[in-house]
Amino acid sequence: EIQEKYSAVEDQTACCYMFVEGNPAPTFKFYKGATICQEGGRYKLVSDGDNNNMIMLAITKVKTTDEGEYRVVIENCHGTDEKSFMLYVSDSSGMDFRSMLKKKKYAKWGNDEEGPDWGDLKHNEKEEEPVLKKVKDKPDEWVVPLKDKTVKELEDKKVVFQCTFSKAEQKAKWCFKGDEIFKGKQYKIEVLEDEENEFTIHQLTISKPMHKNMGKYTCTINEIQTGSYLDVEATPCYFTRQLKSFREIEHRTCTINCQVDIEEADVTWYYEEIEIIKGYPDWFDHIKMVDDGRERSLVINDVPREAAGKFECKTNSDETEMKLRVVPVNEFLKPLEDQTCQEKEQVMFECQMGDDEADAEWRIAGNVVTEDDRIQIKKLEKGIHKLIILRARISDTGDISCTCVGQNET
Repeated sequence: EIQEKYSAVEDQTACCYMFVEGNPAPTFKFYKGATICQEGGRYKLVSDGDNNNMIMLAITKVKTTDEGEYRVVIENCHGTDEKSFMLYVSDSSGMDFRSMLKKKKYAKWGNDEEGPDWGDLKHNEKEEEPVLKKVKDKPDEWVVPLKDKTVKELEDKKVVFQCTFSKAEQKAKWCFKGDEIFKGKQYKIEVLEDEENEFTIHQLTISKPMHKNMGKYTCTINEIQTGSYLDVEATPCYFTRQLKSFREIEHRTCTINCQVDIEEADVTWYYEEIEIIKGYPDWFDHIKMVDDGRERSLVINDVPREAAGKFECKTNSDETEMKLRVVPVNEFLKPLEDQTCQEKEQVMFECQMGDDEADAEWRIAGNVVTEDDRIQIKKLEKGIHKLIILRARISDTGDISCTCVGQNET
């Protein structure tokens, strides 16, 4: 079962799917004209598993140049079969490519009809009056439209788009994926002079084009638009330092970071296997993504309990992941109690914290103490901490305190 026609919107993904039967399951290939559509790049060949009952040709970031007739060929040990289908590509307004190519038709000036035959009669000759020639206005159009470009990431230092408009001294609006772009660190927008001052040459230069710069660029004057695509062949990028799992206390600032081998490399962050974008996760407003040299960081301010989970960072060729545990602000469930003993006797102090993973710091008379042959420090289950003085001294008299490292004290 196959459709005769498939349609897609420019710069989105075209999905041409169909259903086949065969035992054993047939293999399949797609062609555009005589050219095979190889898996990779913008082409994805998809099936529903071992049976191949449903097969699909997916074209990402579909272009108007992808429009045309395609063939699908299926084959198994019993023979082959093939079918043709059409793919139509429309722009974001819904107008298809053929409609955009329609030209205006202009009426002819005058006609070729001849007057009657007057024989040898002569008309009264009259001196011709000078006639002013009417100058025909130039139509608004792109004399030279934009052309598609392909560059290699990091190898090509710049890419230049150029187009020529039919009239001089016209202001242009440049856009990338529909959003207007302006002159800045990466973009250089220029208007070049035409030798005869009849046209306007508009030029956009993109410095250090990266994979994130790939997409459709347009130039518009007087609502007349020309567009083209920039394809960027990515340079493989790998992590030189992986993400590491850790725990953080609620409401603090949490920084998740890693390092890449190429300073200009782009990374994508994921939370629970879904890309982090504006609006996801629900606490997105707490997140800030930071690129500093080869360092890539995800900073979470006032980290909420809901931020606990798996985080991933991916380049075009590598990925790393970690798990974040967010614990509540610690509190003492059981505080220390005063103790009295005789010199050289054993005395024990005990407390319990809500955070059973927290570390404790003990002090005697304001001085931090550590384990030795006279003092024992124990960290037990359920957040219980003990300080045991095996042989008490007069100098031990005073305040005994236990502090959760970085937090509370009892």
